[in-house]
Amino acid sequence: MKNITATLAHDAAAERTGRNILRSLIDYIVLTPASGRTGLDVEMVGRLQNIMALAEGLPPKGELIVR
Repeated sequence: MKNITATLAHDAAAERTGRNILRSLIDYIVLTPASGRTGLDVEMVGRLQNIMALAEGLPPKGELIVR
């Protein structure tokens, strides 16, 4: 994410486009209190969740549509 942010920081139009694309991949975000520590656990649900799982070599969660 840092690399994407740094790359897009130099091009305002690309940054807007990139943000819109990322937002379109997220259906909703779940925030829950972190167990055993302060802070929150964050879960992004949607197509981005599946992309991240696949990138980590994990099975996708929920429905995965490939066209």
